[in-house]
Amino acid sequence: MQSVKDIKNRIKSVSETAQITRAMELISASKMQKASVRYNNGRAYFDLIRPIVYDVAKNADFAESHPYLSEREGKRVFLVLGSDKGMSGDYNHAIVTYALERTEVDDDILCVGAAVGAMLSSAGRRVTLVPCSQEGKLEDARLIATALMEWYDSQKYVEISVLYTSVVSKVKQTCETLKLLPILPPKDTEKTPYAFEPDVKTAFEEMVFQYVVGELYGCITSAKYSEHLERMRAMNAATDSANALLDELQLNYNKARQEKITTELTELSSGLIDP
Repeated sequence: MQSVKDIKNRIKSVSETAQITRAMELISASKMQKASVRYNNGRAYFDLIRPIVYDVAKNADFAESHPYLSEREGKRVFLVLGSDKGMSGDYNHAIVTYALERTEVDDDILCVGAAVGAMLSSAGRRVTLVPCSQEGKLEDARLIATALMEWYDSQKYVEISVLYTSVVSKVKQTCETLKLLPILPPKDTEKTPYAFEPDVKTAFEEMVFQYVVGELYGCITSAKYSEHLERMRAMNAATDSANALLDELQLNYNKARQEKITTELTELSSGLIDP
């Protein structure tokens, strides 16, 4: 058994670790609440704009020839949304595994999150990091969407997809793919008649950028929400493990201290009895 001093030092070290993980859990919980608000507000927006854009596309007689509505042969690019930091459970590993399964070595990958970017690079993917604030703001989505659409319009890429973590519930998240461009409305959606001013094509082209920004913002806020949920759970699990270890160490400390006292009493008694 370890000495009383060694166990006491170990208890101090684990106690300090538990305090740190508990503090990180509280910070993540606070960030998670803010991310939840942004996620729900953003989802309300793009859940409304998506069917409207689909309706416009279905009313269009130019769908088969318009570059935003038709598939073409050419180079693809994937935007992978991850984290800059670790200590977030399975969050980064899950999105990296998902991205490796759905991309080819020759595909270009844009990556939000330095930690995920490094993991994809080490796996042999061609990665370019994309700046994005820790909060995942609407302005971030607007800047990224502007660059993506410029590349799409110049035909550098003919397909743009986002790989991100979707929030199913507070206890479950899944990795998903959203194809931003071209816009391909589901075939089973009903066509809603609209009157367009000045015409369908102009109305559609005015809406596309806001659609891409809205969809991208929804993905970013979902990814940030998922990240903070995972980190909060990871830090909670770490704190629980530290507390369990402290209980075990305290028990060992009590045993070691009792054995030390018993040994000292035995030695003292032996000294008194010996002639």
